[in-house]
Amino acid sequence: MQMRRVGQVVAVDLLGVLAIRLWTRRSSKPRSTCCRLPAAQKLTSRHLREGHWHTACSAGPIRMLQIQPRHHHLQPVHLDDWWSRAMNRPDDSNAAIWKSTDIIAIRTARAGAREQRGAAQWELMAQLLPFDESDAFIFLDLGAGTGSASHGILKLYPHSTAILADFSAEMIAAGEVEMQPFAGRYRFVTFDMCTDVWPKVIPRKVDAVITGMSIHHLPDDRKRGLFSEIFDRLRPGGWYLNYDAVDSEDAAVRDAWSRANDRIDPLAAEQRLHRTAIELARHTNHMRYVIPLTPQLAWIEDAGFAGVDVYWKRLDNVIYGGMRPEEEKT
Repeated sequence: MQMRRVGQVVAVDLLGVLAIRLWTRRSSKPRSTCCRLPAAQKLTSRHLREGHWHTACSAGPIRMLQIQPRHHHLQPVHLDDWWSRAMNRPDDSNAAIWKSTDIIAIRTARAGAREQRGAAQWELMAQLLPFDESDAFIFLDLGAGTGSASHGILKLYPHSTAILADFSAEMIAAGEVEMQPFAGRYRFVTFDMCTDVWPKVIPRKVDAVITGMSIHHLPDDRKRGLFSEIFDRLRPGGWYLNYDAVDSEDAAVRDAWSRANDRIDPLAAEQRLHRTAIELARHTNHMRYVIPLTPQLAWIEDAGFAGVDVYWKRLDNVIYGGMRPEEEKT
């Protein structure tokens, strides 16, 4: 049996059975517990908060069995490696998140809540675009998910047309339902932003490109490459806007953001306290490419954009972007 300690998570490889512990409190008295859904989730959350060990078998009904809480000879390993082993898929692959049926089911179920939280930002992105309500134009929504960002633009500009690109078939299926009010004015295409191979169905030139809460899932090299590809897809005068999460290099700033967010949304803060170890690992994996704002602004300037600016910011969420110049340097 091999054991590895990862920050607050410890993983045990035992013939395909994953053993996990959230190091909140230690329990010196080992006990055994076995349960089936639906009680498993509640019991698991409580035991993890109490600092117990569990094993979880993915075959059949989920069972939770506590084992000895104290072990020694722990070997350090990076969380990404543990996550890759746990999910049995290459961690750096976009499929690690966006082709995982269970994760997509959770995200599509929460799509309405996300749209409500970001409603003001989606509306602001629409208002920042340099169009009149009578203009007919085509815009591209990359990493569109269920179409939350496109809603505001299609609503404000009744003659606009959206191309929504996403990697997940499940997200696209849910988006087809959400986008029904705009039938005839949009289409979904499948596109993996982790690659530079663009589907032929995406036009060579569009009038605007938007991204919403998707760029932060990409490694830095891919972020930079995608900014250049977006620039190439825009007509002269076209705009690119990105609404996304950012990090800070200053720990005090990160603490302030977290403190404020917890006070603004105490329910979300409470839910974080009840995350299982697998949920914690998924979140860490999900957010591992979030970086500070400064290099991203430099990268879109390097791609050729003009008017690069931060058009809105609230704690760790921002809207930034720029335009492809009408007259480009030769």
